[in-house]
Amino acid sequence: WIVGTPPNRVNPAGKSILASKLEAAISAAWESFMTTRNEELLTRITARPDVFNGKPIIRDMRISVELILGLLSQGASHEELLDDYPELEEEDIRACIAYAHRVIAGDSLAQVSVGEV
Repeated sequence: WIVGTPPNRVNPAGKSILASKLEAAISAAWESFMTTRNEELLTRITARPDVFNGKPIIRDMRISVELILGLLSQGASHEELLDDYPELEEEDIRACIAYAHRVIAGDSLAQVSVGEV
């Protein structure tokens, strides 16, 4: 046990204090990891005024985030998308979902690269 903290000591939620601290530390580490991971994914999303009027696209290709999200919402699997669009990668699909999450959450989209013509 941690010096000064008996192992049977519990917080109001009925968890041991050590378990609560461990849970909080794991949660914070996971959130940090996921934030970094999503930022990396978002670098795959770009926007160019000359492609689809500046709508978000994947890795400067003529595949829009909107198209991929629409196909996913209609029930297309990742495997089907990868078969239908051979230049697409699994990480691109995840990037589209991360982008949609950022838009809905109102988070910053600073990682999205906006190019010029």
